[in-house]
Formats: sequence, structure tokens, C-alpha cells
Amino acid sequence: VETIDDVEIYEDTYLDGETIPQGVNIISGPQFPVYHNSPAECTNPDSIKVAVLDGGLDVGHWDFEWCGVNPLNGEGLPGREVRCMGQAFLPAANAANGEDWYNSRRSHGVHVAGSIGASGRNGKGVLGSISDEGFCLMVMRVFGDDGRISVSQLEDAIVQSAQLGARVITMSLGTKRYLHGLHNAIKGAQQLGAILVGSGGNRGDNSLNYPASFPEVTAVAAVENDGTRAWF
Repeated sequence: VETIDDVEIYEDTYLDGETIPQGVNIISGPQFPVYHNSPAECTNPDSIKVAVLDGGLDVGHWDFEWCGVNPLNGEGLPGREVRCMGQAFLPAANAANGEDWYNSRRSHGVHVAGSIGASGRNGKGVLGSISDEGFCLMVMRVFGDDGRISVSQLEDAIVQSAQLGARVITMSLGTKRYLHGLHNAIKGAQQLGAILVGSGGNRGDNSLNYPASFPEVTAVAAVENDGTRAWF
């Protein structure tokens, strides 16, 4: 989201220079009204919550001003509808460094969240696949600014996402190892009604990548502009 060079750009534009990534056109996100008329306020029990387990979010970014969250402390802004919520599940050293769900310096989490819900009404950046729809973005940060992750914290993030009502849990992360505790967390989240999505990996082959290779998880991967499998 922050670095356009990292995003495949479709030739079309949206609202004076706002670009539509080719992936959004492929899935016809803006024309698919899955979330229309749903409450967006995160405190509303009927809101559709989408959990992103990644490197956190920069709520001060122009494509996430709709969050209604103070970028300095992660609290809701007075008089604003709060459409983003989150929690950090980080190694102790990262937490002690002041890293939290709302102040990430890693671009990957911002990119993934932007692919889902980047603002479609600001004339900047990119358009998310369900941009400006009624949903609550649940940011469950599991990567520190240095890229470190705790498997036990990841397991907690999965379980708590489901317990907090996430309809969808997306995990753009992976390991080649089968981890029993991670699988149990996935099973528990599915039993609570969550749809789990995991990255198939960046190797461009058929090798196993967990959690995407667990039977409870829908594996996703990238494609080129012509729909063929991407090299990564």
C-alpha cells in the first residue's frame, strides 16, 4: 500500500488517481456487495469482523483514516465511529520497545490490510477489495518491527480473534513444519465459526506451508495479470 512498486497496478483508476490493484478487479470486490448495509462500528455485535494476523497497522496512514483511531495511542477518537480494533501478540522484547497493533513500521501488514479495506474515497493510494463497506478491521499483530514472531503468541491471536467474533481470519505467514499447537488453535477457531485463510507461500511450487496446509484453512496464492500462477 505504501510502496506502489510492490503492488500490481491495473490501468484503470478510481476517483482522481486512486489505483485499483489488478487483484481487486479479478475478484470484482467493489461490485460484490457482501458487506453492504452491515454495521461498521466494532463495538456493534452485528458488525462483520475481519481479523488480519500480520505485522500490524499504521492507523495514521491516509488509506486508514476511516479507522477512527488515534495513531498515538490506539484509542478511539472522540465523536468518531471506531471501525478498527486490535491487539499485539508480540515477543517480550518487541512489546517492551513500545510496538503495538496500531503503530507498525512494517509495510507488509499495512499492505495486507489495504488489500482488504484501503479507503476508496480519498483519491490516494489504492482501493481495497471491500473498501468503504460496513465491516470492522481487527488487527491482531504477530510480527515485530524486526520480523520476529512467537508461535505461542500466534496461537493465542488465532483463538482470541475467533472468540472476539472474527468471521474471517487471514494469515499471510507460514512455516514448513507441522506444529500441533498451531493446528489445535486453528481447529478451535473454526469450531467457533471463523473462516480461516492462509498464504500458500512464496516458493511458487506445491510444497506444504502451514497453516495454509491444514485442512481447516483455505490456502491462497498469487497470480499474474493473465491469471497464471505467479513465480513467487
